[in-house]
Amino acid sequence: MNKLFISVIGLCSIFSLIAMEEQNFGPITLEENTHFITHLKFVCTHSKNLITVGSLKSDNGIYKMLNQLFHDLANNKNEVTHIIDSKKLFDRLNEYKKFEIDSIVTSLKKDCSHSKEESSIKTLKTQLKERRVQLAREALNNKWPQYVVPTQSVQSNPFAFLVSNQNYPADNEEAVKDYLTMFIYQLIFAPRLEL
Repeated sequence: MNKLFISVIGLCSIFSLIAMEEQNFGPITLEENTHFITHLKFVCTHSKNLITVGSLKSDNGIYKMLNQLFHDLANNKNEVTHIIDSKKLFDRLNEYKKFEIDSIVTSLKKDCSHSKEESSIKTLKTQLKERRVQLAREALNNKWPQYVVPTQSVQSNPFAFLVSNQNYPADNEEAVKDYLTMFIYQLIFAPRLEL
């Protein structure tokens, strides 16, 4: 009887640790979720318009993945957390924790915590987000060389980004999960001061 009780307690502890591990980034706020949905809707609408006028192929890998994500979100009450859970993206997101030991990231976080001026803090947070996004994009490119890391000029031109990533393997489930993880990370988690 004691062994059964100890086993049950042990299992409960393991499940608690797994749940805590999955929540490493903390909950997604309503503001973050709304920002994500708004951005995704804009990208999908803009891409669909480009396809309609013949400027973009309908089999564009990025468009296909994001359009599917948009529909998946609509079927899940527009809650990004449901997508992360249903597609089992927690482990992939947790891999991005390694970016926190990057020397530029640690320096920016330190500078931000020591700064007293609001304008300086805002600039540092922007730089911190940009660095994390850069690291995430490079990591995706290392896994999937078909992903083209956008240059500065391409970042400001969604059409150029979509065209340069036309051949991303949207038919490969692992590649899709990796791209969606990066997309969620860059819009929701990278902007946070602390992860």
